[in-house]
Amino acid sequence: MGTPMPFSALFSNDLLPCILAYQGGIHHKLLEIVAAVRVLQSATCATPSARAVATHTLHVWFHCHHVPGLRELYRVCPDVASHGTFLVYASSIGQVHAVKYLLAHHHPSHHGPAVLQATLHGHLAVLQAFHDARTPDGFTSYVFTLAATHGHLDIIKFLHQHRATTCDTLAMDNAAKHGHLGIVEFLHRHREEGCTVDAMDGAAENGHIDVVEFLHRNRREGCTKRAMEAAAARGHKDVVRFLHLNRREGCHATAMDSAAERGDASMVQFLHWNRIEGCTVHALALAAANGHGDIVDFLLMFRTEGCVKQAMAAAASAGHDDVVQRVLAHQGQMCVHNCECPVEWPTRSVLCIGVEEAKAHGQWSTYKLLKGELKWKDRRQKWSHNVARAWQLQKLFKTMTRFASRRIGT
Repeated sequence: MGTPMPFSALFSNDLLPCILAYQGGIHHKLLEIVAAVRVLQSATCATPSARAVATHTLHVWFHCHHVPGLRELYRVCPDVASHGTFLVYASSIGQVHAVKYLLAHHHPSHHGPAVLQATLHGHLAVLQAFHDARTPDGFTSYVFTLAATHGHLDIIKFLHQHRATTCDTLAMDNAAKHGHLGIVEFLHRHREEGCTVDAMDGAAENGHIDVVEFLHRNRREGCTKRAMEAAAARGHKDVVRFLHLNRREGCHATAMDSAAERGDASMVQFLHWNRIEGCTVHALALAAANGHGDIVDFLLMFRTEGCVKQAMAAAASAGHDDVVQRVLAHQGQMCVHNCECPVEWPTRSVLCIGVEEAKAHGQWSTYKLLKGELKWKDRRQKWSHNVARAWQLQKLFKTMTRFASRRIGT
């Protein structure tokens, strides 16, 4: 008995694919990517870890299949292939052919994320594809700023010539901050938005002397005290010298504080010999706490700010034996009147304070060093301090006892 006609069709290599083409469902090789996109489409149910796994799956699948895979996916599950994640990822890695295919076959509600990814990674060809497709959205002022921030001059020129894209002062500010001189020059010569004082401040902070010089000679916005202060804090001596010779904004006293904290002796000396702002009482303590003995010597020798006792406490608590010895050599210096010392310090010697701080912070090598330097006078001072504290505690205890007895009596 022969095979029935309906069943014989299922065994035909020619007819079976045609039959299956009209069947519902998803091919097994597409199950994983479809499940991943479903997770990304879910706005509330997917956990962060599930979304991360789904994103990784999408990226791997895209690298393996490219446009042919998208074409097959679009035929079987058009709603999945139309998900904006494909367009965003293709834009981020510069896959122009995939971007063109996706733009031709589906129309997401907005192209902004994809345009931003292409701009962020500098893919001009992808942006040209969006422009040729006449996308109505995506090219906002932030695109201009993003391109300027990341140094993509070719994209800046493209946006300027082909898109009526506005920008603001943030574009030149960010370009200057990140040292993109070519973009700063282009925006200066071809755009009208200009910049703010943040441009030179940011360029100075990051040590871009060429940008600082250009802005000084070609722009009128100038800078603030933050320019020299930030440059000094980061050790950009060439920028500090240029601002000192060519600008009048100056800096704050905290500029030398930051240089002292970093251990930049040449910067501290430059600010001392060439500027009038000086430093604050914190410069000496910061240098001592970070073990910068040469700066401690310089400040104690040439500056009047700061407190020797604070410097000793900072050095001893951090275990900087070399700095401790340097401070001991200047222990006879008077403290400034506005330093914020504990109330008991005026009656204590520098040596005693160092011993106590080293012991309190477990710096036993420093403790032994200072302990050996203690003289009879210092020991007597320490004993007197302990006796006075014990007497105060006893007096406080009697007062509290008397108060408690009165309350009980009433």
